[in-house]
Amino acid sequence: MVAKTLSVGDGTSSAHGISFNIGGSNPLLRWNTTTSQIDISNDGTAFSSLSGAISSASKTVYNNSVGTLTAGTLVFLSAWNSGQSLYEIAKAVVTTSNATTLYAQWIVDADILTAASGTVVTAKIRTAQDTSTGTAGRPVFLSTTAGTWTDTLPVVENRIQIVGYINTVHATTGRLELFPSHVIPWSIADQI
Repeated sequence: MVAKTLSVGDGTSSAHGISFNIGGSNPLLRWNTTTSQIDISNDGTAFSSLSGAISSASKTVYNNSVGTLTAGTLVFLSAWNSGQSLYEIAKAVVTTSNATTLYAQWIVDADILTAASGTVVTAKIRTAQDTSTGTAGRPVFLSTTAGTWTDTLPVVENRIQIVGYINTVHATTGRLELFPSHVIPWSIADQI
C-alpha cells in the first residue's frame, strides 16, 4: 500500500504551508507561503520553485522588424527568411476588419533585437504585470495595440482571440498565464 500524507507545515520552516507526498516521509510538493508558489523535489529534501513552469513548445525565429521585440510580445509567423533559414515574426493585432487582423500564434520568450534571432514559445507566465483592472481567472484578449493583451473586450468586427488568463490581480505584481488560443465570435466573448 502507498502512503499518502497531507500536512499543514512540514516542521522544518514556517515558510512551508502545505506539503504532499506519496510513499516515504519526505514531501515531494509543498506550498511555499513566503513566495506563494509550489516547490517541487525529487527526493523530498532539496526543493526548487515551479515558478514559470508551464508546458510550452518553442521555436527559433528571426526579427526582421524595426525595433526590439520585448519578452511577452504576442506575435505571428509572418514570412520565411531564406537567408537566415528561419521564420520571421511580427506583432499580432486585432482590428475592426478581419482582413487586417493578425492573430497571435507565439509569445516572445526574451527580448529579440532587430535583425537577430531569438525564441518564441506557445505559453508563458508573465509576472510584474498591471492586472489591477481585471479579475483573477478571467481571460485576457489580443489587443488593438499591436503585440499586447488587454483585459477589456476590444470592440471589433466579429471575432476576438483569447490569449491567456489573469492569475493574480495587482497593479505592479500582477501575474498572467499567456497562451494564444482559438479565435471566437465576438458576440459570445463577453459570456466567457
